[in-house]
Amino acid sequence: MKKTIFLILITIFFNLAADGYDFELYTLDDRLYSLEKERAAKDTKVVVVDFFSIYCEPCKKALPEWEKLYKKYKKKGLKFVVVALPVEDDRNAEFIKIKKLFKDGKYSFPVVFDKYSVVAKKFKVVDKNGSAEIPQVFIISKDGKLLKKDRDHKKMIKEINKLM
Repeated sequence: MKKTIFLILITIFFNLAADGYDFELYTLDDRLYSLEKERAAKDTKVVVVDFFSIYCEPCKKALPEWEKLYKKYKKKGLKFVVVALPVEDDRNAEFIKIKKLFKDGKYSFPVVFDKYSVVAKKFKVVDKNGSAEIPQVFIISKDGKLLKKDRDHKKMIKEINKLM
């Protein structure tokens, strides 16, 4: 009996761990983005996940730098996604503001909208009370392991340059 319970617990643990940092959300242009599929792509080396709020000045200042880095290393296996988080209660109005900001900026990397902060909670960027700690950037390996996490965009850009 103890052995059976132990095996069940191990199975549950590995099933939870296998999901790791993978998520699916819709992009601002209504396409399904899958981190698991990005990681599995033949040309992927690492995936950078940047949590963003339209009210976060460091987040907005980092966007042109992310664009340069993404263009520089895209063909070398860098995958990049911005996870935009809502701050206001009117999520639909905020979605429109976020969509306009990214369209006007003409960024080429994917941007997803985490309307209910589900992914942000999974990454522990948002706590149970809904408070977000941003900016936060994660570098995830092709096999789904966390390589680096930091709140400082400049440090993460240096780290990405080293990895690529």
